[in-house]
Amino acid sequence: MIISLINMTNGAVSDELLQSAIRAVNRQIAEDFAPYWGFGAHVRLEGKTGRKRADVDPADMRGDAILYLRKNTDLSDAEGYHDRHYLGIPYGFVFLDLSAALGEDWSVTFSHEALELTADPEANLLVRGPHPVERQRSVFHWFELCDAVQEETYRNTVRPSTSSRSSVSRDGQKGL
Repeated sequence: MIISLINMTNGAVSDELLQSAIRAVNRQIAEDFAPYWGFGAHVRLEGKTGRKRADVDPADMRGDAILYLRKNTDLSDAEGYHDRHYLGIPYGFVFLDLSAALGEDWSVTFSHEALELTADPEANLLVRGPHPVERQRSVFHWFELCDAVQEETYRNTVRPSTSSRSSVSRDGQKGL
């Protein structure tokens, strides 16, 4: 999978800085995600098409999915998110203002969204787990690969072998 990253920050994040973050995320996907999940992705910086158009346009995308980096948003409950365009093209957003308001570097949110877009590009996978209040009852939750550890910043990722009930922590980090 190729994820096209569109820089829509109007200079708040330079393409040079963004390329550095892209290299780090591509390395994370190649070394910490793909070997354990059996598939991966490659993020690459794409440019605007130059024609007058709406902010969000699939014509900018040359890959299999799009990740937009934006300066501001009106959403109040997410630093970033992923979904599908009306044409069925998977996409996600990373918002600088929300990341800053929550005290998190935008690159952490970028990594989070790139991994989740890789794992569930259609945003349609569910996993069975306990009800949030009634623990004896099972319900289905959205498959959000990074949300379980989003309050912490790690140098490693959740792997299939560490996401089952019978698994034992093999990463040496507290909390997993």
